[in-house]
Amino acid sequence: MYLHTINPRRSFSIYLFTITLLLIVLSCQRSNEPFITHDERMWLDKNEGKIEILFGYQEPPLAFHNENGDYVGLLIDYQKEIENSLGFDFKFRNFDTWEELITYSQTAHNYIIVGCASTNKREEYLSFTNSIVKIPYVIISQKNSNITSMSSLADKNICTVSNYAVNDYIAQYYPNITPISFKNHIECIRAVSTGDCDAMVVSQMTVTHIIDTELISNLKISDGSGYMNRLAVAISKDDPTLFKIIDKIIDNIPLNRQKEFHQKWIHSRPNKFSKKTWLTIISILSIFILAFIILWLWLISVKKLVAKQTRQIRENEENLRITLNSIGDALIVTDVEGKITRMNPVAQKLTGWHFNEAKDQSLERVFKIVNSTTKERVEDPVKKVLNCGQIIGLANHTVLISKDGREFQIADSGAPIKDETGNISGVVLVFRDVTEEYKMQTALEENEAKYRSLIENSNDAIYLLYNNHFELINKRFEEILGYTSQEMKHINLYNLIATESLEMMNIRIQENDKSKLSQKFEFVGIAKSGKKIPIEVSSSFIPYKDGIANQGIIRDISQNKKHESDLIKAKEIAEESDRLKSVFLATMSHELRTPLNAVIGFSDLIKADLSLEEIIYYSEIINMSGKHLLGVIEDVFDISLIETGDIKIENEPLSINTLLNEVYEIIKNEQTLQNKEHVDLILNNSLENQDTILFSDQKRIKQNLINLLKNALKFTEKGRITFGCNLHKENQQEFIQFFVKDTGIGIPPNKQKLIFEVFRQADDSHTRIYGGSGLGLTICKKLTNLMGGDIWVESKEGDGANFIFTIPFSDNYDSNIDSSKTSPILNFNNKTVLIAEDDETCFSFLEALLSPKGMNCVRVNNGEEAVEYCQNKNKVDLLLMDINMPKMNGYIATEKIKKIRPKIPIIAQTAFAIEGDKEKALAAGCDYYISKPINKNDLFDKILLSFDIN
Repeated sequence: MYLHTINPRRSFSIYLFTITLLLIVLSCQRSNEPFITHDERMWLDKNEGKIEILFGYQEPPLAFHNENGDYVGLLIDYQKEIENSLGFDFKFRNFDTWEELITYSQTAHNYIIVGCASTNKREEYLSFTNSIVKIPYVIISQKNSNITSMSSLADKNICTVSNYAVNDYIAQYYPNITPISFKNHIECIRAVSTGDCDAMVVSQMTVTHIIDTELISNLKISDGSGYMNRLAVAISKDDPTLFKIIDKIIDNIPLNRQKEFHQKWIHSRPNKFSKKTWLTIISILSIFILAFIILWLWLISVKKLVAKQTRQIRENEENLRITLNSIGDALIVTDVEGKITRMNPVAQKLTGWHFNEAKDQSLERVFKIVNSTTKERVEDPVKKVLNCGQIIGLANHTVLISKDGREFQIADSGAPIKDETGNISGVVLVFRDVTEEYKMQTALEENEAKYRSLIENSNDAIYLLYNNHFELINKRFEEILGYTSQEMKHINLYNLIATESLEMMNIRIQENDKSKLSQKFEFVGIAKSGKKIPIEVSSSFIPYKDGIANQGIIRDISQNKKHESDLIKAKEIAEESDRLKSVFLATMSHELRTPLNAVIGFSDLIKADLSLEEIIYYSEIINMSGKHLLGVIEDVFDISLIETGDIKIENEPLSINTLLNEVYEIIKNEQTLQNKEHVDLILNNSLENQDTILFSDQKRIKQNLINLLKNALKFTEKGRITFGCNLHKENQQEFIQFFVKDTGIGIPPNKQKLIFEVFRQADDSHTRIYGGSGLGLTICKKLTNLMGGDIWVESKEGDGANFIFTIPFSDNYDSNIDSSKTSPILNFNNKTVLIAEDDETCFSFLEALLSPKGMNCVRVNNGEEAVEYCQNKNKVDLLLMDINMPKMNGYIATEKIKKIRPKIPIIAQTAFAIEGDKEKALAAGCDYYISKPINKNDLFDKILLSFDIN
């Protein structure tokens, strides 16, 4: 701390003492290196007269113009000393301001700057010798100001000299202070003196000199700034040889020479008064001094006569008394028997004994000391000293109990008093009250233990990083990275950073202005095991030792990153699903509306005035569009039933040859409908006769083949389509391998898995050329999987596709299957069929099918009417029962009718046609089941079975 009023002589005395000590220390450390080498001398000779010395100071006593206009000062003397050592003068270049000098130094070379402080920014282009001057910076304010420290400057108008190093110090440690820049110190001091600024942060040496010179009396030193301005000689980094030379010259300037410089400019003070005033003062002082000398000589002669004989004794006694009383610690002197012979005031205060009371008392009685923990009496220190003859100290937990019972925690030491012959003549005991210090130390230790426990047991990893090495870490830090605290002391920060985070971390580490950095960031770390760990860091920067340390906490965010990744994937899947559903709805809308447009449009065109050929042609289009619409609806039902698990595979013996032939006929008909008779359709069956019977679901195999063949037909404009099957064996398991191969457009490799996904097509854009709902291949894959097989595609874009699916080959069947069926003659004359149907159109369709075959069709509108008709014993040879009807549904009606007339065959017919409807109908008593829209061939087959006609 500095004085609150300016005392120039005392300040400079302290400063001179500090400089002297520094020079003594430097002298002890001076190396014995050779001075200037031959190569360096060659370089100097080459550059003689080219080296500039830069000055931008007007800052007494460092460098300034005196009354005669000469540029003088402490730094000028250093300049001359350097020139003397080199044997030639520099080119002198003076700048109006320090800021101009710094700007020039950033681009120039072959120069030196005497008196430049090092900063992070300057070190980018300047090299610095050892310091030649160290100057503390202080806060200057008006005497009536309440400014007491740097922290109180936050809301004040503060000024500094532009581009001085102290500005970097303020920006780094006091970012809330924004100084106002002036060209030089004189302008700053005048601004504070006149009240334009509240305070300034300035060199103590300079401000003291200027205040003395300018006779400014309203300013004071409010406090120290904490900044020590270390001035050195700076040389451009582009001139390494010049730097080596100057650096050695500075290190080899004799200490006595440096002391002369400082005494000349720092110890000597400028006169406050004019020469005339000084002459007057000196004259008056001379008269007073002369009179005082005469009077003093007279008094001395008188005193000599009185004090001659007693002087020595009194001097010795007084010196001893002053010494004892001046000591800040308590002091007790005893003789060899432990009797007290002397006590100073501090000892009297602590023991509670006045010296007159304590004199000749035993030490144990006056100096009562116990252990602070056990309260047991501590051994008499005088006896310990007399026994060992050496200096001893008390334990750390010693308590002195005073005469009035007060207790003081003390620190104590005892030493023997020896005479000229070396014999012990007494003991001196020195002790002091450390109660408050002891309490503070105890509290500090408790707090340290408490905070250490908090740090060690924290769930977050805590660290302190200095110069890229870890000064402190806790247990959680060890757990995350796998290193012990001892290992971490020898590990550089860069060893913990993964390659992908090195650039980002490098920027943070090299950033000089730490306030620009975010306090929270993430990087990828490397644990001791080599595992990469995503880490989140919350950090801050604090002053530490001789620089800045980074402290903070880290967290392992591996789980957070995983959750984040999972959320992103889930979001992408949801978005893709939403997109696919939108595409599917648009596709379905197109696939439904297109055939509906034909059905409705051509239905409207059928008029009475049309020719029979036109009516038949339009009817064929309506029929074809209706079948297409039914196929779309069935695909939607199938995929829904498959997704919900409601579809079942019905295995039964089937003839592969018959199945393939039926599929062939269906696709040939499809070729005609699509006008693609020019595409060759080839059936290739390599199975032996004994392998043509398969135990599986005939309906689903046929559905797969038809779906694949329709796709092949759709995407093949020319060439051929080949389909068939062969026997394939894999891992002792036999499979029937069906295939559909075309010469169409083919499928890109990146789409070959995608096409089997629900709602997906190789081209799902609005501009796609080929239609379809995008469900066919999905249904094929799921049905194949349900039947125990697999499906895949082999294709190249533009070179056709080969779809293959396998069905397990099983011999669990009856091989006596007649694959040659003959169509029976349908004649139902004199048969009465009761049709329970609430829909007029459906009844009309059934009547149109059955009446030409000789059947008498009777209609009832609901289940109640059907039951009533049967109860009246009307003739009924066959009952076609709709399931979904008003008043009473088909299930209940069937149960009631079977109880009344169990022999009536009942065929259930429904538009629901989902998995489970057939089982429910059969369970209610129906003999057979067909789904709407009704296929006439299926209906006639069920009627024949009902009448036992085959």
